Amino acid sequence: MSVRSIILGLIFGAFIALFTYFNDWVLLQSNLAGNLVPTIVYGALLVGLIAVNPAMRAVRLRPLAGREWAVVVALGLAASAIPGYTMMHSFVDILVTPHELNRTQPNWKKHDLVRYAPPVMLADKGANADEYKHIVTEFTTGVDRADDWPAPDAVAWHAFSRTLAFWMPLAGLFIVGNFCMALVIHRQWSQREALAYPLAEVAAELTSGADPRAAPSVLRSGLFWLACGGVVAWLSVNALAMYTHSSFTIPLEVSLAGLVQRFPALQDVHRWYWLFNPRLVFLVVGLAYFIRSDASFSIGINHMLFAVVYASALAGGWASDTPYAGQLGFDTWNSLRFGAYIGVALMVLYVGKRFYGSLAIRALGVPRGERVTGGELWGLRGLVLCGAASAILLNQVAGLHWLVAVLAVVLIGLAMLVVTRVHVETGSFMIQPSWWPSGVLLGAMGFEALGAQGLVILCLLSAVLLYDPKIALMPMAAVAMRLGDRLDLRPARLSRWMIVAGLLSLAVAVPATIYMEYTVAAGRHYFWAQYQMPSFTFERLGALISRDAPPAAEAGTLSWGKIAAEAAFYKPALAGLALVTVCSWLRLRFPWWPLHPVVFIIWGTDTICQFAPSFLLGWAIKEVVTRVGGAGGYQRYKPVFIGLIAGEILAALIWMIVAWVYYALTSTAAPAFRVPSIYL
Repeated sequence: MSVRSIILGLIFGAFIALFTYFNDWVLLQSNLAGNLVPTIVYGALLVGLIAVNPAMRAVRLRPLAGREWAVVVALGLAASAIPGYTMMHSFVDILVTPHELNRTQPNWKKHDLVRYAPPVMLADKGANADEYKHIVTEFTTGVDRADDWPAPDAVAWHAFSRTLAFWMPLAGLFIVGNFCMALVIHRQWSQREALAYPLAEVAAELTSGADPRAAPSVLRSGLFWLACGGVVAWLSVNALAMYTHSSFTIPLEVSLAGLVQRFPALQDVHRWYWLFNPRLVFLVVGLAYFIRSDASFSIGINHMLFAVVYASALAGGWASDTPYAGQLGFDTWNSLRFGAYIGVALMVLYVGKRFYGSLAIRALGVPRGERVTGGELWGLRGLVLCGAASAILLNQVAGLHWLVAVLAVVLIGLAMLVVTRVHVETGSFMIQPSWWPSGVLLGAMGFEALGAQGLVILCLLSAVLLYDPKIALMPMAAVAMRLGDRLDLRPARLSRWMIVAGLLSLAVAVPATIYMEYTVAAGRHYFWAQYQMPSFTFERLGALISRDAPPAAEAGTLSWGKIAAEAAFYKPALAGLALVTVCSWLRLRFPWWPLHPVVFIIWGTDTICQFAPSFLLGWAIKEVVTRVGGAGGYQRYKPVFIGLIAGEILAALIWMIVAWVYYALTSTAAPAFRVPSIYL
């Protein structure tokens, strides 16, 4: 790891943290870092290899070698999650907007719902009307300003001092814990189980040949440029149509509307539109080429399978809703997915039981079992310490009962573990658990046992750290470590600098986003983040209080005698566990078994149903190539599929840069052109 690669990576990470919210919600362009294939990171890699390295050679500077690019990519990935959907897209809204809703919404006012939130978990609303206007009202309307970019002191920073003193340490522990867990599982997954890591494979193909004398071999392939250029041209035609108000576009969707009348029952299925309007996503077709066929096939058919099961259940008179259904609560389908997550986690532990057992024993200082590395030992110790410190913070500062705090931390870790497993094994890059610690513990313990404040704390925690991990730290850390492996970079050393980049991103993104939401982004906030996310937490409580009397449990307590698991939660959860267990056994027992357990992890989730047809197309193309051309054909056509991936990323990056220039010249936002795989 060279000094210049580390410096470049940290500067790059700080830029991502500073600029993400502005690009996404002021300029309204394709997300800078919106999923597990962050445009800015992989786009910068492509631009660096295609343009920067040749330019450095031309002026007789030493270009960045493949290992240096790998470090820049790793630190960029480490910085990408915090300013995006993982946290900052909705973080400030969750802290401020509840005060306004508590003043304007009848049910909120009736029960004074915000009083159940610990003061440290929300921004201060001020002691008088003027302070309230400065803190809460101006969050929506924007501060009074004469300039486009007001001075920083126009923002009510003092309103956030108390809550950030709680959230920043908790988020820091979350960041460090993610990297520690990635280090623990790295060698088991990458070497012993030989998982696919498709994004690391693509990045390694691009960087492994980068040296001071020549471009990587894949960039010298005509097939790569044919595929990449074709995708950039296709998407650019559609972008130009938005800028010129032209009606000429090249569609990415195929309408099968004629089938709707033949299968009317499917219109009751969640996201039924995508069953009849399959969309072509080039990046997905490319990734499908690099993963196991059973995984790409299972993802490809998952929405069709879900639709058949869901429609059949409705026809049989079965309803999925519960009194606790909705965001941050639980219903049949997210309980089913939670059980599937438990099943995958148990399979992960079972397959690696010898290694994980030896690591646990050696972490306690007992020299028994298999040999493990120092990085793995400290990774496990760091993971345990971060988890324990997070639970203590939730208990001592927020007032959550110690057992509930521990379980909440474990559930967040479970979600990150399984999301990472799905990502590195299948290449799926928008993975939404769509279950939350708040809903799981509500279903497992009951409202009366948790208490009103306990439920609100869990909902706020879930909303801030786990609501929509379409982009998440641990999966990207795992990819970065695998890329480092391919280029002879030690994972333990790389992970230390990734932790620095992640914490730096947190330190930059929080004040930058607060400033922008009060100034240039005022009135342009992400509606889902500004109103829906803050309301989910308290409307969940409001609905329960309206149905039952407020529970008597006080802050920091748990009504042990009132713990009662809801059948509407644990029965579907057990079914999900059983489905994954049986499917995993069949997959191991019969080589011809076509389904991968991932189908039960992702089915019914919002984004994957839009990508499913492209996974199926990628699976079909790979099957044809390997059956006709064998292993040689597979290797020969790799550049085509890397080109498809690169083309979609480059198209998004090119039109982002056009939008930045447009804004710089006109002080107005450019037309909102968003590449589907980057934006969803």
